[in-house]
Amino acid sequence: DDASAPETDHAGCVRALTEHAAALREAEAAKKAAEKALEAKGRREQREREEAVAAREREQAARRREAEREAREARRAADGAALEEQRRAIAAEAEAKLAA
Repeated sequence: DDASAPETDHAGCVRALTEHAAALREAEAAKKAAEKALEAKGRREQREREEAVAAREREQAARRREAEREAREARRAADGAALEEQRRAIAAEAEAKLAA
C-alpha cells in the first residue's frame, strides 16, 4: 500500500496542476474577453458621441437654412413693397402731370 501512495500522490498533483492550468487559461480567456468587450464599448460610445455631434451639426445647418429662407422671403417682401411704392409714386406723378 505504501508503494502505491506516491503514485496516487503524484497522480493527484498532476490532476491538480492540470486543473490549475485549465483555470488559468479560462481566467486569461475571460480577461481577454472582458478587454475586448471594454474596447467595443469604448468604440460604441465614441461612435455615439460622433453621431450626436453630427446630429447637432445637421440641426444647426437646418436652422441656418431656415433662417436664410426666412431672410430671403423678407427681402422679397421688402423689394415687393418698394416696387409697389415706386409704382404708386410714378402713378401719382403721372396724375399730377395730367392734372396740370
